[in-house]
Amino acid sequence: MNITVEAADLDELDLVNNAVYLRYVETVARAHADLLGIGGEVILAMSRAFVVRRHEIDYHLPARLGDVLTLRTRIEKFQGARAVRVVQIERDGEVLVVARTEWTFIDLETLRPVRMPKEFQAHVTIEE
Repeated sequence: MNITVEAADLDELDLVNNAVYLRYVETVARAHADLLGIGGEVILAMSRAFVVRRHEIDYHLPARLGDVLTLRTRIEKFQGARAVRVVQIERDGEVLVVARTEWTFIDLETLRPVRMPKEFQAHVTIEE
């Protein structure tokens, strides 16, 4: 997925704001889940949702206005009520940001973690 940096993405240093990188991480994660067939509409129909439990982000290089960023994602772990996803943000093949996010699958009525359905596993390829 590609995203072009817009003026609203910048902070007072004219660099992409750290909170915007989180938005990019969530955007590519949701798009990837939709492609896998386990996105928002599917799981909301089950009264379930994925929610973020933890983000870890390493910033290597800044992005600026007009940069075209490539967002790549892979699933590192997918079991029980937990999924771990890695997102890499690049510009012209150069790594700017690497984020690792732990997602928890919850029941929307109880807001408690629940095991993901076994059939979800068929949609996911774990990449190392």
